[in-house]
Amino acid sequence: MPLTAKERMKRYRDRLKEDPEKHERYLQKENARWKKRREEKKAPSLIGEMNKRDARTKRKYWKKEIKERRKKKAESYAMIRNASVLISPPSSPTPELEEEIGISPEVKRGRKRVRKDRSKCYRKIQKLEAELTQKTREADKYRKRYARLAKKMETKPERKSKYKLKLIFKEKGTRSKLKQQLMLQEIVANRIKRCMRNSSNEKEKSILSSIVCSKVLKKYRLMNTANDLLGISRKRIKYNTLRGKTVQLRKKYKNAISERVQEKVKSFLEEDIHSRLLPGKGDTITRKKVKKQKRILSESLKTLHKKFTETHEDMKVSYAMFCKLKPFWILDPKCGDRDTCTCKLHANVEFKFQRLRQHGVLKSQSLREAISSLCCEEVQKCMHRKCSICAERKLEINSFEEGKQVFVYEWRNRQEQKSTMFKLQRKKRYSAHWKRYLMN
Repeated sequence: MPLTAKERMKRYRDRLKEDPEKHERYLQKENARWKKRREEKKAPSLIGEMNKRDARTKRKYWKKEIKERRKKKAESYAMIRNASVLISPPSSPTPELEEEIGISPEVKRGRKRVRKDRSKCYRKIQKLEAELTQKTREADKYRKRYARLAKKMETKPERKSKYKLKLIFKEKGTRSKLKQQLMLQEIVANRIKRCMRNSSNEKEKSILSSIVCSKVLKKYRLMNTANDLLGISRKRIKYNTLRGKTVQLRKKYKNAISERVQEKVKSFLEEDIHSRLLPGKGDTITRKKVKKQKRILSESLKTLHKKFTETHEDMKVSYAMFCKLKPFWILDPKCGDRDTCTCKLHANVEFKFQRLRQHGVLKSQSLREAISSLCCEEVQKCMHRKCSICAERKLEINSFEEGKQVFVYEWRNRQEQKSTMFKLQRKKRYSAHWKRYLMN
C-alpha cells in the first residue's frame, strides 16, 4: 500500500533528526522562511499584536482545544487501562493488601452509605425544583387573574358620579338631596369663577383650571357648561389635558430673599436722592404688561449699594443681588435721556474726573465721593477753600507719569455766522498733561 503525504513527511523529518547538522540547517531555513512570511504579512499575527477582542477570542479557542486534547488523552488512557484489565484480570485482593493500601471494611461501608445519602439528596432536590416550578406557574396564573378582575371591577370617578345620580333619581324623597347638591355646586362654581376673574397671577389661574379635564367634559358634553359656570376657557381646559399633570409650585429655598428686602431695595432706589423721574410723556417702559415711568440713577450702583448697606445694617444683600433686585424702570443714565441742557462747567469737570479715574490716578470712586473727601460740607465757604477745617485737605492721588499726555472731551463755545451771529456749544477733544488736569 503506498504511503500518504503525511507519512512521507514524518519519515523525512525522522531522517533529518538523525543527522544533527542537517536538522540545524533545516531549522534555520524554516526560521528564515517564517520571517519572510511575517514581513509579507502572510503569517498569522502574534497574540501581542492583536487587539483585545481578537486576543480574547484566540485564547478562548486555545482553552477549548487544550480541554478537548486532555479529554481525548484521558479517554485513551482509560481505554488502555480497561483493555489491560480485561486481558489480565487482577488477583483477588487479600486482607494484607487491603490493610497495606489503607482501605478497611468500615471505610468501605461508610463510603457506600455516603454515596447512597448523596443520591437520595439529589433525587429530593430534583423533585423539589419541579414542585417549585409548578407552584410558581400557578401563582403567576392566579396573580394575573386577580389583576384582570381588579381592572374589570375598578370604577372611574365620572362613572361613579353617573351611577350616584341614577340612584338619587330612583330613591324616594330625593328633592332635598338634589337641592343640597345643587346649592353646593352653585357656591363652588361661583367661587371659582370669581377667583378666575379677579386673579392677575397666571399660576393661580393654572391651579384653579387644573381641576377640570377636557376628556371627561367632552365625553358628557359639558365644555360650554364649564365655561359658563366656572369661567374657564375651552383653550385652557384643553391645555390642561395636553399637559397631563397639575401645576407644581416652585420650591422656596431657605436662603431666598424675602419680600421685605425686595420692597426696601425698591423704595431705596425710587427715592429722589438716588434717582430722578423723567417727565416726558414717552419716557415709559413696559414689561409683562406693566407700564412704568422711567427713572434715571443719580449715582452708580456700587455707590448706591454701599449706601444701602450702611443705612440698612440688619439686611445682608450682596452687590449682585442688589443689581438683580433693581426695578426694570430704574435705568442707568444715557445722553439721550436728558431733554434739558446741563451746566457746561459741571459737565467738563465730570469729563476730567472720568478720564483721571479711568487711568487710575484718583482713588475716589465717584465725583461726589471726591468732593466729600475735600470738603466737610457742600457750602460755598468749603468749595472756595476758605473753611478753617477742610482748607488743607487734598485729593488722594496714586503715582503717575507727569510727562504723559492724554485726551479729554470738553464743552466749548464757538461762534458761527450764517444769517445772524450766534453762539454754539460743541463737544471737542483736546490733549493735555496730567498735572494740568489736577491743577484745574
